[in-house]
Amino acid sequence: MVDKRFGVFIKDLRKRRGLSQRQLANVAQIAVRTLAYWESGERIPRSAELDSALLALHAAPHEKALAASLVSPPRGTRLVRRDTRQDDLLVAPGVGDLLRALRLRVGWSQTRLATELNVNRSTVLRWETTTMFPSDTSVDLACDLLGAYPEEREALQSRRLQPPSWPIEVPIEECEERVMRLGMDIDCLQTPVVDLYALTLERHLRMHALESPEAFRILAKLHADHARWLVLQDRYAESALVCRQALALMEEPHKCEAHWLTALNIASIHVGMGQRGERTSLKLLGSWLPRITQPQYRSMLVCDIAYYAARCGRAEQSEAALKQANDLVNLCDTNGPELDRYYRLSKMRVLTINGKPVEALNQLPTMPPARSHRIFNLIAMSETLIAAGEKCAAQNHLAHALCMLQESPAPKYRALMETAARGL
Repeated sequence: MVDKRFGVFIKDLRKRRGLSQRQLANVAQIAVRTLAYWESGERIPRSAELDSALLALHAAPHEKALAASLVSPPRGTRLVRRDTRQDDLLVAPGVGDLLRALRLRVGWSQTRLATELNVNRSTVLRWETTTMFPSDTSVDLACDLLGAYPEEREALQSRRLQPPSWPIEVPIEECEERVMRLGMDIDCLQTPVVDLYALTLERHLRMHALESPEAFRILAKLHADHARWLVLQDRYAESALVCRQALALMEEPHKCEAHWLTALNIASIHVGMGQRGERTSLKLLGSWLPRITQPQYRSMLVCDIAYYAARCGRAEQSEAALKQANDLVNLCDTNGPELDRYYRLSKMRVLTINGKPVEALNQLPTMPPARSHRIFNLIAMSETLIAAGEKCAAQNHLAHALCMLQESPAPKYRALMETAARGL
């Protein structure tokens, strides 16, 4: 259950920041009703939501620690150490988070799942916050209804957030190896059980963070990769919370790594879906630009700025940003194929949006090795070819992408393909 003092604390902190419930909810990207439940002491916040709320409130170290101490740890979870700046206590995920992920994966509400299982909605809520466990019968029925994979079913049946084949204790070195492997599997669209693996690794890494600050660096990459997977599944609301966690773990600008750019890219997509549209995306990316100092990553961020400027109808700004990105690419000691592909792909998309598809054809990038990136590139290239009147070539590109998608669970790419195909 939630310590009633937590609701009083979070409400007081919000008011001291001069924010209404709706304003805080919008910034933290949580539901207003969820925030109201917290303040009334009716619900316990999940770790991702709590992280986002505290980040939005610009909570001081002692305020973060107090907030975490007022959240009673659910069964099977525990509060873990402060982050690398020793100022943040966070809650590790529990087996209930896996059940929630399965429900959201099929697009069901808590009310619908409760109806199908013939229980109250509040019961489902307690299951998902790991404050109580469902019966064996309810677990089996829920797994059938939600299409759980065998590993997910076994984890729920055992009441442990852990794939059955994994050891009980996973050393931090093995965690890092598994995070890298999971990222490569996502690139190749090869594993359907990303939610189970990501939640389990997050749990272990938060435990390791008691002893090693290095765990938070690995955790940031895990969050970015998980968010990327959630986007591919068209689960944007979940991905927004996860990528915000990754960004919150970025300590020093000069230590920026590729996964933070991934998280920022996803965050820009999400905010662009709001009422204010992609101008909000442009503003978000611009606010991060002073923090990214390395030429390689700064050039990639400027490429994203160029794309959103073009989407907002600011052709001159977008082309100026492309020139800046090109200058930054030339400053890099080694212009690897990945950076060159990113720049060329961005320039191709910007020129296409700005009404210069024939010129954009000169920027067609080489194909990346990862399946996920190849599919995206093929779709983007087909859009340019369609705009340039090369519909036969575009159709071949889309057919190739569709062939690669036959056995890959990526609803987002299928939606992009359908949008592109309408131009044929």
